Amino acid sequence: MDRVKAHNSQTRKYRHTSWMRKLAIFLTMGFPDQKYLGAFYIPLLFQLVPQKYRRNLALNLIAISPHYFGQHRKSIQNISRQNFLETEHKRMVNDRQSMVERAVKPYINQEMTVLDHGCGPGYLAQAAAQYCRRVIAVDISAGVIACAKEINSQPNITYLTENKSDRLSQVGDSSIDFIYSFAVMLHVTDDVCEQLLKEFFRVLKPQGRVICEFRLESPENKNLAIEGSGKKKSLFQRVLDKYTLRVVNRPLEKIERFMQNSGFEIVSFSENPGYSNGYYTFVLKSTQFAKVSDITVSV
Repeated sequence: MDRVKAHNSQTRKYRHTSWMRKLAIFLTMGFPDQKYLGAFYIPLLFQLVPQKYRRNLALNLIAISPHYFGQHRKSIQNISRQNFLETEHKRMVNDRQSMVERAVKPYINQEMTVLDHGCGPGYLAQAAAQYCRRVIAVDISAGVIACAKEINSQPNITYLTENKSDRLSQVGDSSIDFIYSFAVMLHVTDDVCEQLLKEFFRVLKPQGRVICEFRLESPENKNLAIEGSGKKKSLFQRVLDKYTLRVVNRPLEKIERFMQNSGFEIVSFSENPGYSNGYYTFVLKSTQFAKVSDITVSV
């Protein structure tokens, strides 16, 4: 009986925390583009808080976001807030290190400049920086970039805030050897997706490669698609599309069309390890380079 009471108490506490967290997410978002931790005042907090407290501030802010720290683990582990933050931080470091070694390291070397698009708090950038000359890490959220600078700073990582109107304007033409963009394309609308791919083409060197994720449409997840359903959305659904984490499922034909329109062709794509719900990683190359390299010059 005591065990049941304890479980019920824990459940009520978690539900209360869940609502508090939803409120915190709402207050820290930068509307309307799903810029978690994008509220204008978050970078200001880091300027006001003394240096010795900034790392802890960053970890607490990251814990608000639905992307990174697993809030359910705190109630399961029954640990203090600080231990939870440090445990989740270490888990993210190890997880992103494994991810980089599996998906990024085979494509890069110590002479390369790498673009981490949608870098979040910089865990992937920190891992990738070991294997290349420079990482340019970009995110649309100024708040999450401020967190990244505190917890994942390295001399060869440059953190930039993406501009909504001209996206990667701070990155020069044909200056990047390799681009990776995880958990970005499957959360943006079609027009933003095409805009980003065209920017990737602009900044990538002709022989470079791009890795990015999409969620393929299937009979099981088709009803979850934000784009192209042909159904009139309710006001509630339109609000959710703007202010919650959207997941866009796309048919392969549409993804291929986006690639072609942007100057890329698909080298390969495969379902992400550990997933069976339509998440795929695509490897792209420039069609321009393919055409140039096939030309035979005769004298």
